[in-house]
Amino acid sequence: MSDKNYYASLGIDRSASNDEIRLAVREQRRRWTKLQSHPNLERRYEAELQVRAISEIEATLTDPMKRAAFDATLPPLVSAPPVFQDSVDPAPRERLDVPPVPDEDWLSLAEIACASGRWSGAHDAAAYATTIDPAQRHGWYIRLLTSLQLTERQAARLEAEQLLKLGPATAEHWAVIADAQAGDQRWEDAADAYRRAGQLDGSNPLHAAGEADMHSALGRPDLALLILERIVAENPRMAELQDQLADTLLDEAVGRWTQVDDDRFLTTEEQRRHTGNVIKRVRRLRIGAAETQDRLEQVSSWFNQGGTAS
Repeated sequence: MSDKNYYASLGIDRSASNDEIRLAVREQRRRWTKLQSHPNLERRYEAELQVRAISEIEATLTDPMKRAAFDATLPPLVSAPPVFQDSVDPAPRERLDVPPVPDEDWLSLAEIACASGRWSGAHDAAAYATTIDPAQRHGWYIRLLTSLQLTERQAARLEAEQLLKLGPATAEHWAVIADAQAGDQRWEDAADAYRRAGQLDGSNPLHAAGEADMHSALGRPDLALLILERIVAENPRMAELQDQLADTLLDEAVGRWTQVDDDRFLTTEEQRRHTGNVIKRVRRLRIGAAETQDRLEQVSSWFNQGGTAS
C-alpha cells in the first residue's frame, strides 16, 4: 500500500471528479507558489518541493490509467457513510498536552519546527509561547500560519482575529491573515489585508497578486487586471504572475459574453473582436501551468465555434 495519499494532500475525496481535482490542484499550486518568494530560505525550498509534488499529483490523478494504478495502492475504502469535512471544521488546537514551561524559548522552537515543515509541533510550541505571553504577535502569526498548513480553518479563523486585535506589525502578518480570510471567502477583507502587506513590503509582488486574486473572486477582473498588468511588467520573469494574468484576461473576456445555457453563449461582433485580441495576447505570455493552458484552449475552442461551447 502507498504511504502517501494524493487525495488527502489536495483535501478532496477519492471519488472527486477531474474538475474537482484540477480546482484543488490550482488552489494548492497558487498557495505554494506564493511561498516561493518567502524571505526564509527553508520556506522557499519547501515551497519548491511542494510545487513539484503538486505537479506529480496532477499528472497522476488526471490520467485515468495512472489514477487507477495509484488507487490500487491505497487501503480499501470502508463501507461507511461519507463524512463531508467541509460542513464541520476541526476543533481549534487550543488544548495543550502538558503545561507550558516558562523558561523554555518556545517561540524559537516553533520557528525551528516551521523551518523543517513540522507544522503540528510548530503550532504546539507557538501555543505555549502565546499562553505564556498572550500579546506575542509572532507567536500568533506562527499559530495562524501552521493552522493554515494543517487546514484547521476554525483555529485559523480565531488566530487571525487575535492577530488583528494585537495589530499586525509586518507584511507577513498581513499576508497570512489575508490567506485565512480568503479561506473563509471574505474576499473584500482579504483584498484589504493583501494590500496592507504590499504597502509594508513593496518588493514582494505576490502580495499584490493576492489582492488581484480577491478582486477576481469579487467579480471585478477589471480591478485585478490593473494590478496584474503592473506587476507583470515589473517582474517579467515570474511565470506564475503571467499565468494569473492569462487566467484573468480570459475570465474577463468570457465574462462579457451572454450565456444562454450551460453549453451555449452569444457574442456580439465587438465581444468577438475583444476575445480574439485576448487570445492572441495570452498566447504570447509565458504560460507554465497546465490548467491555464487548458483554459486557453477551451476559450479558443468556444471562440472558433462562434461563442458556443460544445
